[in-house]
Amino acid sequence: MRVLACGFNGHGQLSEQKKPNDLYEYQEIALGNSVEVVFAGWSQTVIRVNGSLRILGHASASNIEAPAVPLHSFFGDDNGLHGAVGADHQLYLFKEKPDHREPNFILWSKPGRTPNISHVAIAGNGTIAMTTTTTTTTTTTESTTPPGFDIHTFSNHSAFLNFFRSPSSPSSLSHHIPTSPPLSLAAGATTFTLHTPTSIHTWTADARHTRFLGRTPTPLTPYDEPHPIPGLEGLFITKIASRGWNSAALSKQGGLYTWPQAKPDESREVPEPLEGEEGEEVHLQDVGEEGDVVDFGVGVGHVVLVMGDGRVFGIGEEGFGRLGLGGEGRGVRREWVEVEGLRGREVEGVVCGELATFVTVRE
Repeated sequence: MRVLACGFNGHGQLSEQKKPNDLYEYQEIALGNSVEVVFAGWSQTVIRVNGSLRILGHASASNIEAPAVPLHSFFGDDNGLHGAVGADHQLYLFKEKPDHREPNFILWSKPGRTPNISHVAIAGNGTIAMTTTTTTTTTTTESTTPPGFDIHTFSNHSAFLNFFRSPSSPSSLSHHIPTSPPLSLAAGATTFTLHTPTSIHTWTADARHTRFLGRTPTPLTPYDEPHPIPGLEGLFITKIASRGWNSAALSKQGGLYTWPQAKPDESREVPEPLEGEEGEEVHLQDVGEEGDVVDFGVGVGHVVLVMGDGRVFGIGEEGFGRLGLGGEGRGVRREWVEVEGLRGREVEGVVCGELATFVTVRE
């Protein structure tokens, strides 16, 4: 398996060149029997290669010493990786330069004293969301009912860390959802998107940006509480992604649903295919090609998808080469365009960073 990347490389997060240049066409950055981009940030990229973690970008070391437990839900911001959640449902904070004999990942939560964690995500405005699982036991049958989960929203990083020092303190806004545990959590510029087995929830702490939720807030479904997107009800969703002002969900049937808008302070419109009809909160994409979408990624101003036959298409901002189309990498692609440089490659997956794109190729 190989990981190919294109886009903004100002911090060397796509390559280890001494004077990194942006990549306007896809170039190989990782090779292994098993490769996965687990964190794609503004200045750092973390790739899991054959079970080991490798970091690219402004880092003091290329390899990361991970704890014995497997990690998932890696989270961070423009400054780089902040941490991850372990298979033991504990929080591990990342230290790029740990103290003597300390590992790179430090256990921060307190087993037995803090809730079991499933996912963490940081929005572009610094707001942090975390999901924790809970179970209840029925005394009459002594059986455990299907677990629900809690969603905690923190105003900043300090409030997030303080929660683990004193879980009972009012450091976050918490909401309980009595369904099966969440599958994934994604963050955009100011919004969060939560994937559960039965629905897709969105919310934001910023009242100015309610139009990015994919739903219309009401007194019963306010903007600052997680509530389902009506336009996605009845669909079996397999993946969500959010970055900047764009969010999307992929259905099992191969349909890609988006709910992006232009930036609040930007007069330029987003590409029309992403924008949808006037008044339409969620838009089903039409790539103009036969076949189903099998994977997709969302960046800041761009979206890239993979079709069932391995073809790759992109739309949106082309700056820094983030669509991998070659040339000068400028302007906006307002229609879906195939990445011809990847034609004939067995592309299986895609992940987008803010201004970059990563594809996984089986070869």
